Amino acid sequence: MIENKVRMASQLHTIQDWFEGLSCAPTAIAAVSGKPLAEIGVFLQQAANAHGRHISDRLLATYDLKDTLKAVKLLGSFWLAADEYDSQPFQDRPTINEWMARNNSSGIQLVFCDDGGTDGHIFAVHEGYVVDTYTQGQSIKFDAVPSSYRKFRVKLTFLILVAANPR
Repeated sequence: MIENKVRMASQLHTIQDWFEGLSCAPTAIAAVSGKPLAEIGVFLQQAANAHGRHISDRLLATYDLKDTLKAVKLLGSFWLAADEYDSQPFQDRPTINEWMARNNSSGIQLVFCDDGGTDGHIFAVHEGYVVDTYTQGQSIKFDAVPSSYRKFRVKLTFLILVAANPR
């Protein structure tokens, strides 16, 4: 019997090739994978194609959450749903600041938020550090989100796992 062993991803990467105007999905994926943004665009293109949407490998302003999660898998990692607040009324879901204050996971997580309408946001966290568009791709100790991000509430979180002994 072959056992599929996984471990928690253990490093949140600063994005060396981050640039102003880069959207949150490629920022989050680069933070958890450590891959350059040119490669992230290709994996997001493949993920969108797998879901029947044909896009270029040029980094876009928005991506579907399922494309982001598929790209994580295409990059060799796995994810497990962690916190699920999507069935709760928007006002009952935690703000980013509240969620970060309570989060005690030792693993890397992708945190998907929305504004209760059509605007979504995703970022990467690990042990109190965050990589986001507002950090300009840098891994920084979380203090509080800027006012422009306070409209978001946490909808779903995903723990990122990698193969323990990839072959």
